[in-house]
Amino acid sequence: MGKLMWKNFCSVVLFLALIFAQGMCGTAWAANHTWNNYRPPVVSDGDTVIISDTPRGTLVVPAGATISVAGTASRDVLSALHFEVPADATVVWSAIFTGNAGSMSALVTGGTSEGTFYIAGGKIEVTGGGDWSGRGGTAVNGFHNVIVNGGTVNGATGIAISSFGNITVNDGTINSTRSTAINNNGRGNITVNGGTISSTSSAAITNNSGNVTVNGGTISSEEGSAINNQNGEVIINGGAITGGHNTITAQNIKVNNGEINAAEGSAIFGSRSVTVNGGTISGGGRTSLGEASAISSPYDITISAGTINSRTKEAVRARGEVYISGNATINIIPQ
Repeated sequence: MGKLMWKNFCSVVLFLALIFAQGMCGTAWAANHTWNNYRPPVVSDGDTVIISDTPRGTLVVPAGATISVAGTASRDVLSALHFEVPADATVVWSAIFTGNAGSMSALVTGGTSEGTFYIAGGKIEVTGGGDWSGRGGTAVNGFHNVIVNGGTVNGATGIAISSFGNITVNDGTINSTRSTAINNNGRGNITVNGGTISSTSSAAITNNSGNVTVNGGTISSEEGSAINNQNGEVIINGGAITGGHNTITAQNIKVNNGEINAAEGSAIFGSRSVTVNGGTISGGGRTSLGEASAISSPYDITISAGTINSRTKEAVRARGEVYISGNATINIIPQ
C-alpha cells in the first residue's frame, strides 16, 4: 500500500473512531430541522428547529436535551405550537411567531410540561382572536419554568405569559393591552431583574401565591395594579414600578429600594404587613372612593428609611401600629 493510500486509510479510521466515541459518550452531532406542517421533526440534544410557513402539531423534546427554535412563521387559525418538555429539558426560543389565539387557547404552549422555556430573543405575538368581551388567548402558556432574557412577548388583548411554576425576567419586553402581562397560576415565584413589563387596563404582574421579587426593570399598568399578589409576598429591591391605583397589592410587602408610583390612590396596599427600608414611594390623593394614603394596610406598617411622597395629609394609614424610625422622610405634596 502506497504512502498516500495509507494516509487516507488512517484518516478514515480516525474519523470513524471519533463518531464511535461520540456514540459511546451519549452525544450526537447537532442537526438543523424544519418544522412547517403537521409533522414536527424528531430532535436530539443540541438540535435547532427552524419554523416556517404554518407549523402544527407537538414537538417532543427528549429528556435532558436542550433544543433551539429559530425562523419565522405565522398562524391564521386558532391553533398553537405545542411542546412536550420534560423536567430536565429546555427549549431555547429566538424565533418570530405570530397569529391568532382564541380566549381559551394559546399561541405557544407546553401543556403541562415540567421543563424550561427560555426566550433568548425573537418575538411571540398574538395578532387576533378573542371572545365576546374582546379578550384573547395567551401568547405563552403551560411551561413550568419560563426565563425571558430578551425578545418580545405580546399578548395583545390576552395574557402575554402564563405559567404554573417559576418565571424569571432578565431582559426583553412583555406586554398586554386588555389583560395581565405575566400571570402565575401555581405556587411558584416571579423574579424580575430587568426588562419592561406593561399592561394597559389590568395588572402587569399577577401571582396566585408564592413571592414576587423585583431587582430591576420597569413594570407599569395604566389603570390597574402594577403587581397583584393577594396570597403572597412582594419584595422590591430596585426597579421602577408605576400603577394606576394600588400600585402594589399583596399580603406582605417589603420595599428595600426602587421607585414606586401611583397615578392615583395608594402606591402600596398590604393586606397584612408593610415594611419600608428604603426607596421612594409616591401616591395618595383623591379617588372615586375618597382620599387614599400613599401607604395603606389593615395591619402594621414599619418604615425605617426611604422617602414617602403623599398627595394627602394622611401619608400612611394603618388599622394596626405605624412604626417610623431611622432616616425615613415623609413629604406632603398637595394636589
